[in-house]
Amino acid sequence: MIKGLKKGKNISSEFLFFLLFFIELILLVIFIYDDSFPLIFLILLNFIFFFIWSFYQYKNEKRKTIDIVSSIMRDVKQISIYVVDLELNYLAVSDSDVRFMEHFFKVTPVVGKNLSSILSKEHFFKTKETFKNALYNGLTNQVEHFNKNDIEFYVLNYYTPLYDKSGSPYALMIHTIDVTDDILEQDKIYHLIYIDPLTGVYNRRKLIEYVETELPLSDKNQILIYIDIDDFKQVNDNSGHLEGDKVLIRFTENLRKYFPEPNMICRLGGDEFCLLFEEIDGKGIQKCVWDRMQKVEEEMAPYEFSIGAIIMELPFKNNFDYYYQKVDRKMYEMKSRKKEKFSE
Repeated sequence: MIKGLKKGKNISSEFLFFLLFFIELILLVIFIYDDSFPLIFLILLNFIFFFIWSFYQYKNEKRKTIDIVSSIMRDVKQISIYVVDLELNYLAVSDSDVRFMEHFFKVTPVVGKNLSSILSKEHFFKTKETFKNALYNGLTNQVEHFNKNDIEFYVLNYYTPLYDKSGSPYALMIHTIDVTDDILEQDKIYHLIYIDPLTGVYNRRKLIEYVETELPLSDKNQILIYIDIDDFKQVNDNSGHLEGDKVLIRFTENLRKYFPEPNMICRLGGDEFCLLFEEIDGKGIQKCVWDRMQKVEEEMAPYEFSIGAIIMELPFKNNFDYYYQKVDRKMYEMKSRKKEKFSE
């Protein structure tokens, strides 16, 4: 409020309407009782007039709101905003949003058009569900990933319901922000922190973090496998590190091939790898591990592997080192048996 101005009391048009309606209702009852038909007719006409007038006022208020939003969007050129009614028809659209849609979707949003006419069927139904969620929960935001016309991009959308004076929603305002650079930068940082640059699988840091922070939330036993490529040092010494790198990459590809279910494949360093995945119901380590690793060895011949495997049982209260030491012992037991057999 501006300093120095006194706050006055304003009588709203709605209050006047209901006051006159109440007075005429009383008069109508009186005249019906007195059989005054001409006056009854006039009062009924007044009822019709006030109904039309109130409906016009309601529509006018909505139109004013949309006009204000449209005016704001004309003035703010750099913000992508659009407004749709509950049937998803465009009520207003900013110049920036028009440019955004033309650039990424190769369509031009126009006031009066329905979103279904410019979006793919799949995207339209997803958008419709998001709108319903925003109408139910209020202000909602969501990051969406698109790949259109060979252009990959990410947008952050804010969905804001617009309400009339009675508190009923009649439209949605959507504010769109292109966050592609931010997401790609985050992905780049994520890869630097958690992804092995040679093989493209997770690294030791990610495995430790997962076991100690996310795994305790799981409700299923897990199988942890530790794999060491036998005599891998000789590959590097005899054939060079480039050939050694090729072996590691091919080995990783075979792990992905024969362990396709949701799992975590990690390179701990050098020629040491770990796999972590849920225990399959009704199958022990034999079916989950050895049968598959035999196929990997067949693909990787003449290279051989020493393998350790344990079942990590609920609840997961121990840190990574506890499980690592157990599976490491299993792996070295196998490696020792191979050496003993070779020396006989």
